[in-house]
Amino acid sequence: MRVFFDTSALTKRYLYESGSLAVQEMLVKIDQVIVAPTFLTEFAVLIQRRYRHKDLTVEQMRSLKQHMAEDIMSFQIVRWNDDLVEHTVDLAEKYPLATLDIIQLASACSIAPDKFVTSDKQLYAYARQEIKSAVFI
Repeated sequence: MRVFFDTSALTKRYLYESGSLAVQEMLVKIDQVIVAPTFLTEFAVLIQRRYRHKDLTVEQMRSLKQHMAEDIMSFQIVRWNDDLVEHTVDLAEKYPLATLDIIQLASACSIAPDKFVTSDKQLYAYARQEIKSAVFI
């Protein structure tokens, strides 16, 4: 099974919070993790923000970055191309989502995953209209 994870959902693999256990259970049952081209940037921003706010120690931050560097090698990363850009524009005209959420949704639509997983309620609502199986964690 090929599953697209938006950043809000996949981050739960690395930072323990509500929904982390569900993400861990899902990850052991799937064949391919797919992420948007913005995933690494969003993850880096999140980790740095948590570090600056003293929610993570420098050791924890480094460990998370290392864990991500190892995992990303097995992820399929949707590539930026003209079709993806066109799809983001189409979705932006259709749904009142933030830029990064539009990119997440367009990325998922472009590769037709078996499931779309998110922790964003608004993105989930619109993903249900575009993707055959959307899951909110």
